[in-house]
Amino acid sequence: MDTLSYRRTTAVPAAEQKRIPQQIAAVIAEINRSFDAGRANGDWLRQTIEDALQPARAYERRHLSMVSRIHEYRETHEGAARTQAIILDFERKIIRYQAYRREIDGETGFTLFAERLTLEDMNDFREYLVNEHLLREEHPLFYEQFNPRRKCRYREISSTTLVNTMNMYCMFLH
Repeated sequence: MDTLSYRRTTAVPAAEQKRIPQQIAAVIAEINRSFDAGRANGDWLRQTIEDALQPARAYERRHLSMVSRIHEYRETHEGAARTQAIILDFERKIIRYQAYRREIDGETGFTLFAERLTLEDMNDFREYLVNEHLLREEHPLFYEQFNPRRKCRYREISSTTLVNTMNMYCMFLH
């Protein structure tokens, strides 16, 4: 049988057949790059293959997301109760923003990383904050998961709160 197939009756699609040599080359390159005789075992090989075939997931495993960094900072640094509350509020805003981008905008793998952050990402987050009160009305079921007991109307964010939130964002980038 000359045709690559999953079973005798199911042929692998042509587009996937073209990707297989590239995937094999990527796996071999990753194995050559990260091989260490002291830690090479079945788990290492499985992880290396996954890293080669899914580089975005590998990046997420090696780097902390913005939410993880904010949470870690909040847990390890002591401060006044008010400061802790402000940081927690910022963390929740980032969590809502990421969830919005994943579920409503359809970017399923969207995660903010400080190392990859661009000015466009910051501007998009700022726009999200400015329009969040409208988005809450437009997608009430989505936002219910974040505060199911709150049934009041949301107001537009004040310019002072917006500036303070963006300053907090910049602080975490530094």
